[in-house]
Amino acid sequence: MEPSLGMEPSLGMKHRGFQELLCTEPFKFIVGYNRKEYYIHRGFLSCLSALLNDLVNGTTSTDGFVTWDDVDEDVFSRFAEFVYTGYYTNFTPASRDDPAGHPEKATTIRVNVELPDNSSPKEPLGLFSSFPATPKPLQNADNDGFILPYSLVSYQAAATGRSSLHSIKPGSRSSSKRKFDAIACDCDSGGESRPSKKKRDFIQAFLARNGHPAGSISIFRQTRLGNETKPFEDVLVGHAKMYILANRYEIASLMDLSRTTLVGELARWVMSVSVFVPVFGGLVHYVYDDLVAGGCHIRQIIAQFAACVVEDVSGLEGWSSLLKELPDFAADLINEMTKRFS
Repeated sequence: MEPSLGMEPSLGMKHRGFQELLCTEPFKFIVGYNRKEYYIHRGFLSCLSALLNDLVNGTTSTDGFVTWDDVDEDVFSRFAEFVYTGYYTNFTPASRDDPAGHPEKATTIRVNVELPDNSSPKEPLGLFSSFPATPKPLQNADNDGFILPYSLVSYQAAATGRSSLHSIKPGSRSSSKRKFDAIACDCDSGGESRPSKKKRDFIQAFLARNGHPAGSISIFRQTRLGNETKPFEDVLVGHAKMYILANRYEIASLMDLSRTTLVGELARWVMSVSVFVPVFGGLVHYVYDDLVAGGCHIRQIIAQFAACVVEDVSGLEGWSSLLKELPDFAADLINEMTKRFS
């Protein structure tokens, strides 16, 4: 079972009676481009952070309302849901409506998997076998060893010994490519390629720091994308918006939930050549174009994720342009790569 994230009642409900909080005066929010009015009880808001308490009790808003015209209505509705319940509904396509952090209803599209008959295994469930969404070699011109598609979860599973490995003979590559791979991939004296221990450890540390200890995310619950990538990009950006809003008002519990949920989505995502840059690029553009996110920890999270897979995406179409368009992202990525490859 995956860990329950953010399912406890909000701080307000922990420290004061629910009924008492419901008796507090509603506070008005004017939200989004359409300036729609919403109301939330002041008592629930004031318990979430000192800044929200100042906002609703007159220190920073003497008119009894606040205008959040830069907050989308779907983001605000989830913020309100979190205020009252301690979690929020996921940003999902129509077929996905599970609450963020629910232990049984993962925030991904279920993948149907047919496993080999355990009684007579013909092929080990390995990095280079037919195991779903596991990193595998493709016989391309450069004979690369570890390439997309894979997810962080499946790579970690393969690299921690839960999958057997088949060796690959390295093909002819450029000198710079060989040097880069020597850093990014552990290779034995015979030149055989296998999942990098450094990469595995970096991925494991990244997930653990963000609420997903080793083994907590099931390899059988991954997200595969078809030709339509915008819905999943919206899922990622939605959680980023929740984090940025929480960061603005120092709502630690919402920051933790949105961060953990975003990283969980990224970890389960089966990245592929055709969709990685369009989807991840959309998330990067939002986080690095948004002035509110400047100096926000979410930028570091995005850069750390990119550093986990950089050697497998650096040659993709559009990647170089992304780095040129967003020099702050490029600088953050270099910083995280230095940590990983040191």
